[in-house]
Amino acid sequence: MKKPDDINRTSRLLSEEKSYGITVMLLSFWALYNCHQSITKDIELNPLPGIIALLAVLIQVFSQKGIKKGLEAEDEFYTEDDPRTSRFVKLAAALAAGLTLLTYLSVKIF
Repeated sequence: MKKPDDINRTSRLLSEEKSYGITVMLLSFWALYNCHQSITKDIELNPLPGIIALLAVLIQVFSQKGIKKGLEAEDEFYTEDDPRTSRFVKLAAALAAGLTLLTYLSVKIF
């Protein structure tokens, strides 16, 4: 049986993981919607959601790498699982940020 502290910590980590993924996905969809509106209806592009999504993913990736190095230094048998969901969230954020940048450049050039 798990201790109450372990249960609370696990539930907190799982809820933070889900809320992070949902937040990044919503920002990515918002960025894609802004790109679509900018291209099809000549509305001014708002690059803020794409930039925030990209920064959130970059901060998460770099902090995860730092934490992983610390854990590997402490425990030689440390293994990490890499779920497909986090890959999808990172890909969506990168796609939204890239499309935002391309749309911004195309609007400014043309």
